[in-house]
Amino acid sequence: MHKIIYILLGSCLFTNTLLNAQDPNFSQYFASPMTVNPALVGKGVADWRAIAQYRNQWYGNTGAMPYTTSAFSLEKRLKTANTSNDQLAIGLLLLNDASNGGLLKNNYISAGLAYNNALDREGNLLFGGGISINYHTRLLDQSKFVFQSQFGTGGYIPGVGLTDGVNIANNSYLDINAGLHISERKKTYGYTIGASYFHAANPKDGAYIKDQNEIFPRISFQGGIQFYSKNNSELDLSMITNHQKTINDLVTIGAQYKFHIPDEILTLRSFNIGVWQHFGMSTAVYAGLETRSQWLFGISYHFINSDISYGSNSMQSIECSFAWQFAGKKNKVALQNLKSVVMY
Repeated sequence: MHKIIYILLGSCLFTNTLLNAQDPNFSQYFASPMTVNPALVGKGVADWRAIAQYRNQWYGNTGAMPYTTSAFSLEKRLKTANTSNDQLAIGLLLLNDASNGGLLKNNYISAGLAYNNALDREGNLLFGGGISINYHTRLLDQSKFVFQSQFGTGGYIPGVGLTDGVNIANNSYLDINAGLHISERKKTYGYTIGASYFHAANPKDGAYIKDQNEIFPRISFQGGIQFYSKNNSELDLSMITNHQKTINDLVTIGAQYKFHIPDEILTLRSFNIGVWQHFGMSTAVYAGLETRSQWLFGISYHFINSDISYGSNSMQSIECSFAWQFAGKKNKVALQNLKSVVMY
């Protein structure tokens, strides 16, 4: 089955039509602020925040691993001259996305800057914007290509030469992303609304010198509402949409409940469970632990319901994330007062 997938991928890459690609995205998007909206860089951070994520998508298919994505981000909140409730922050993201056992690899380095202005004295109502500059490299490993000409009456013949070459095995470009975001937290509820625009620099990519095609902009909208109970438990409802020309819209809605854990039970703050529906792709169930030491670990399992599942009954996807906020001596109090490691 994985050989058939290689053939299909090769057919898509080496056609004269436009080369379409989907940006890497995580199901646990609340733990991936820089890939969701540049305005979220450092938002809700007391001093420092580090986040690591790993996704293995569609593994279990006769040993093949079509997609693996790993990311690490580091955010730093800076001082502001106006008020301590304003949030100015910088961030750095490193992301690697590989498909079909490394046949296609994408590496991203992104640096972001965001400013969120407090519109009330308490800092509960925030409106901000952000921008990020992204450097992207793409590698096609021709040694892993499998073409139709390599199949004969006796089956696969790896000694037969490739029928098509690649003019541009490696490519790189700079890109720009931007976004806006507003959030408010009241006594019993809160809400978040955001919009972001990716590939503003109109970069081009392709496998042939004479067939470089523009990477179309991606527009994302995010929204959510949170309900806070008297016992400090929390219900989060959220939605995120992505639209990129010639690629089907990606729409995700989900819910998460954070069960508050009493103070006397270790250092745990909450046990989190959730479910997200990625329409046309999968249903993800999630479990996480959040502590008063300001770290959050989460894991999600995906039930595939897209057409790709027809090729194998063993298709599976799993994703893990770890987020940790830490601070120097001057910001210890702000760190202890945090209500959440990440924004939902």
